[in-house]
Amino acid sequence: MRDISLSNVERQQQLARLVEQKSRLSVAQICELFSVSEATARRDLEALAEQGVIRRVHGGAVRAVKTPKEPPMIQRMEEHPREKALIGKAAVKLIRDGETIFLGSGTTVLEVARHLPENIHLTVITNSLPVVN
Repeated sequence: MRDISLSNVERQQQLARLVEQKSRLSVAQICELFSVSEATARRDLEALAEQGVIRRVHGGAVRAVKTPKEPPMIQRMEEHPREKALIGKAAVKLIRDGETIFLGSGTTVLEVARHLPENIHLTVITNSLPVVN
């Protein structure tokens, strides 16, 4: 791999592939593999980290952990509706009149809101429009 004629882009592409294959590379390994200075190796790692290709760690880089996108709420509402309703009912039993509660966003939390009794006096704080509705 010692090819001094590699462009920054080519070197970074190879570097990204290596991190993906090996899971972790140190700055020292990068310097040796590509015959570059520590400053160049760090710049390459920073550029790849900014793109989300790798994750920068002390002394090198590790494979970026890519979490799958969460499905839209409308789709998640159709998943396990019975269980979510049971959780919502159970959670409401823990809420006492006069309390302040926070209901975040989420389809199970929405079931908590749906099962709140109309005659309960609460302060509800939320960041969810479906909960507000």
